[in-house]
Amino acid sequence: MASMSTTQIECGSAIPFFSLDASLWSPLVTKTWISHIWEECQPLGIELKFHTECYWVPKPVRERDVCIMDVAATMYKGEQLRRINMCRIALKVTFLSDIASVDGKRILIAYYQGKPHSVSGRISRLNWPPVGELPRQWWLLWQEFLSAWCGTALHISPPLGRWFAEAEMLTKCCCFMYERRLIVEHRGEFYEFPPFSERSRTRFQRQAHPFTEMHLLPQSKVVDISYRQDSIYIV
Repeated sequence: MASMSTTQIECGSAIPFFSLDASLWSPLVTKTWISHIWEECQPLGIELKFHTECYWVPKPVRERDVCIMDVAATMYKGEQLRRINMCRIALKVTFLSDIASVDGKRILIAYYQGKPHSVSGRISRLNWPPVGELPRQWWLLWQEFLSAWCGTALHISPPLGRWFAEAEMLTKCCCFMYERRLIVEHRGEFYEFPPFSERSRTRFQRQAHPFTEMHLLPQSKVVDISYRQDSIYIV
């Protein structure tokens, strides 16, 4: 069922793709035998269903979370919708929570600017199809969409709520703060970055040291970061 999972990822919806309008959504996905069945059966009124155990569909991880493409499809269609979706796939994101700050109050500027997960200290847990470099005009359309959705300040109103217990995290936050210590997970290893100065609370040096005090992680809090020149900032 790998082909079905890939098609679902490419759609970017929390609704099983067989239940989506093929005329609107099928142009967003790679042509496969499964997408062909979808396109041919739906106009004939043939409804296809699969058991939930063999058919993966993304589920929200926070209160008031929503799939990015479920919103985009209410605002755009045709080639514009396809370009927005390509930007989303390039960023490897599915839900609003994937591009939102940890407090759920705003979209992180790095995702608005089309920058990868690593810039915000995150990683995706999904296996995404390759996209390649996209035209600048497509990213301007992506920015237009986010601004139309959340305003030019990129504020999320109402903010995203609490995290659901045992939810499947598609995008993992890898940065933590314990007191004045910045801890970053990278490829299964943990590293600590020292404060930029004795008084710094949100600025850190880009000099990594192995972090071994794993017992402190449960007491730390997840944070958002930004890289600027020679420093890492908590944002």
